[in-house]
Amino acid sequence: MSLIPIAAGYTLAHYLSLLITEGPRGLLLLVGSGTTATITPSPQLISSVQIALILIGHAVGVIVAHDRALAEHPGRPLLAVLADEFPMVLFMIGCTWAGLFLLFVR
Repeated sequence: MSLIPIAAGYTLAHYLSLLITEGPRGLLLLVGSGTTATITPSPQLISSVQIALILIGHAVGVIVAHDRALAEHPGRPLLAVLADEFPMVLFMIGCTWAGLFLLFVR
């Protein structure tokens, strides 16, 4: 369950530039307008929004994983649950760094 927000963040980040540039053109073709619009945002804006989507996806994934861990063990002390979550948090941080590395170093 906690990997779904991460996958959604990566998917939105991957297709963001396509949605921004081709989305208005598709809407204009759908309504039957004879004009075509092309939006060309700055690469810095696109990369900043992509980074934000990836980080938000990972943050939501960590929150979902934490809530799930607390729900599965309601009687355990909080620090014991946090200690059990620590390897997964490290894995998610590694996935975030790997995704950002792939985004910036091609």
